[in-house]
Amino acid sequence: MSKRMELPEGWVEVELGKVCEKAKIVQRKNVEPESKLIYLDIGAIDSVTNQIIRHKEYTWKDAPSRAQQIVHKDDILFSTVRTYLRNIAQVETKLYDGQIASSGFTVIRGNPVATNPKFLFYLTLSQSFLQPLNELQTGTSYPAVRDSDVFSQKIPLPPLPEQHRIVAKIEALFTSLDRGIASLKTAQQQLKIYSQAVLKWAFEGKLTEVWRAQQKTLPDGKEILTLLKSEKKEVCQKKGIKLKDTQPISSEELSELPELPIQMAWARLNDLIWSVKDGPHYSPSYQESGIPFISGGNIKQDGIDFKKAKYISVELHEELSKRCKPEKGDILYTKGGTTGIARVNTYDFEFNVWVHVAVLKHLPSINPFYLQHVLNSQHCYNQSQKYTHGVGNQDLGLTRMILITLPICSLEEQNQIVAAIESRLSVCDKLEETILQSLQQAEALRQSILKKAFAGQLVPQDPNDEPASVLLERIRAERLKATTGKIVKNKKSDK
Repeated sequence: MSKRMELPEGWVEVELGKVCEKAKIVQRKNVEPESKLIYLDIGAIDSVTNQIIRHKEYTWKDAPSRAQQIVHKDDILFSTVRTYLRNIAQVETKLYDGQIASSGFTVIRGNPVATNPKFLFYLTLSQSFLQPLNELQTGTSYPAVRDSDVFSQKIPLPPLPEQHRIVAKIEALFTSLDRGIASLKTAQQQLKIYSQAVLKWAFEGKLTEVWRAQQKTLPDGKEILTLLKSEKKEVCQKKGIKLKDTQPISSEELSELPELPIQMAWARLNDLIWSVKDGPHYSPSYQESGIPFISGGNIKQDGIDFKKAKYISVELHEELSKRCKPEKGDILYTKGGTTGIARVNTYDFEFNVWVHVAVLKHLPSINPFYLQHVLNSQHCYNQSQKYTHGVGNQDLGLTRMILITLPICSLEEQNQIVAAIESRLSVCDKLEETILQSLQQAEALRQSILKKAFAGQLVPQDPNDEPASVLLERIRAERLKATTGKIVKNKKSDK
């Protein structure tokens, strides 16, 4: 808002600090060390809803050094770190009145003589207020602005009655907009539920029930397991790999699993693959370009994000590939950080993986996309979480992941199941894309409302309103009186 604005009659352009009061700083030497406080830091704010959703409690002797500013109801907490993240909220409950906020906030407290607190709150959410501050940020790790940068921003100030009208109009429009957003998010959640239902139906044999009834030569589940065992033995002999027996599924486990058609059977993941390896258990030396090197965070159900990949040298890639080499058609399965996400490698170029990614090489009778979908089903995902151990560094160990139980069927039926799943999920993907576009449009509409509000275009002006310039004179007089002890009469201003 640093650019010169053409404002309606009765409005003025003013530095934010001219209409704000400073928050008091706690003198910690004067407080009782054992007394308690409620502390608000950046983590207290939900940057989507712009509300305070949590707080911390300390005694003063244990409180962080940034616990400095006394806040009151209606104050605006404006994070000076990464302003583009919009960690902004208003103190709306008496619970936090008189409590303590981090020095990482600029506390914006409007003078009630000239400002409506909600008007200033919505102003700080507008892109026209945030963008100039984004450009002023300094620092690399934690780009930030100073309090003085925030308070020096020029803002449009309408007459006080018009501020009230603007706030009422914004809240009416936002209420309607939020209802629409809530409906979109409900639809989004329903799509996720439907997608999981599709996978559940698929792997219980329900999506291919009609197709299966038309087949006359399908093997039964026992024959499929025998075929897979024979295939694995043959592949391992050809590759010179020691064949490791699969832990049988116990009768107790089987009793808890859904009943399958006779043409399907329960197996363990180890029955479907001939190799499972992960990447190096150390951070390699990275470089600006070379062979892409990905971790678990790069793997999504809809593909691999190579834009955020790191790079290693060709020589290191060749060395690492001696133990674990991702090839087209392999399954990449996240085993560290966010665990239990599977994706087929559909890429024609070479890359390598870190320890947080397992590379599964499947048997010839396994459709890789069948394996991808079944591993991403709720049944398998739940098991992946059960087998994920650790608190800080979570890990889905290789020896545990191969114990995951999953349904298996003939390759012909796998192909049918994949086609049935993807035809349905492709519709979900299109609907999801439409919902995301609508949500983006809703945010653009929100900013459009704010832009009109602070340009004087949202509500009509009333020529009988006391001009904002008179309010500023009143603030100046108050401040002068406070500093000099003298009563200063306001000069009359033309309305």
